[in-house]
Amino acid sequence: MQMTTQTILIFAQNLISCAAARNSFHQFYTVFPWL
Repeated sequence: MQMTTQTILIFAQNLISCAAARNSFHQFYTVFPWL
């Protein structure tokens, strides 16, 4: 059971970091639209 909870936590952290990376990437292109 603990292993399943750990896997879910890691999966959630991956999703959050993925969304954060996409958000910062979008902001980067908003600041530099000529790239």
